[in-house]
Amino acid sequence: SPAISDSVSSLWGVFRLILAESRQWERRVEDLSTPARILAKGDLEERRAQLQNELDLKHEQILALEIYMKDQLKLKDDITPRGISGGWEENIESNIKDTRERITEAKLDLLFNIQKELKQVGGELESIYEQEHDANETLQYFRDWHEAEQGALWELQREHNREVEARDLKHRIVDETLKWKVVFTVPSGKPDKRKPVRYARAQCASEDRVDDLIERAGVKNDAYRENVNLATLFAPFEKMWEKCNNMASLPVGVINDRVTNTGQPDGLASLLQAQQPRSKAKVGFPMRVPFHLLEEVRGESMAIDAMKANVRSY
Repeated sequence: SPAISDSVSSLWGVFRLILAESRQWERRVEDLSTPARILAKGDLEERRAQLQNELDLKHEQILALEIYMKDQLKLKDDITPRGISGGWEENIESNIKDTRERITEAKLDLLFNIQKELKQVGGELESIYEQEHDANETLQYFRDWHEAEQGALWELQREHNREVEARDLKHRIVDETLKWKVVFTVPSGKPDKRKPVRYARAQCASEDRVDDLIERAGVKNDAYRENVNLATLFAPFEKMWEKCNNMASLPVGVINDRVTNTGQPDGLASLLQAQQPRSKAKVGFPMRVPFHLLEEVRGESMAIDAMKANVRSY
């Protein structure tokens, strides 16, 4: 229908766009999954783990230095005059200064080297992970959309098929109804029984129809055999009556000559003589031809010709 055609056209346009986007994102996912990218991502992950380990060690180092510095400060506060006179204060001051420098150096290394590089590596990995996640999510989104649109197209196709089947079913029903309503007749107006049985009987079941068809085929075969046997049986009589018809046009004297010349009458002459009364057989009057028998013979000959024509038509 036009509505289905318009829907299919619009859905097919959307379907092609979705298919193009899906293929593009498939190529994107493939580009992100190349061996070189996988190797680079592995190196970054290994470097991040290494930096994370260095960061932990640096924190422990700073913590240890700060604890040592606190101990030195406590010793400085608790030093006695004898310790001051013995030079312990200067030694403690030197240790505190050295510890402070080491703590400062460790913190600078932690902030500007380890953490900076760790943040950079983590940012690169997060970017890679985000790209892969977005590509996979977008590809899955277009795949789901593709399946939904394809399901809609298949539903339209099934609806179209149902409409076509319903229309074809109506046509078949109408055609079959018209076929059953047709009454085949011969030129004389009688039912033509030579047509297929399915046109002759509309209400019969399939098994009855098959049985009726077999019965009709047997009847036709028997009729054909009867006609052939009848034609073969009447062939000699037909030849004899043809001779009789030919003799009917001859003068009576010619028939008598055929009897007197041969001494014995032939079959046709004897038949004609048998039709005459015995009282008139001795008289020398001409023999009378049995025209009523000739008319019957002509009628039978015409019937035989018609029967032969019917046999040939089969």
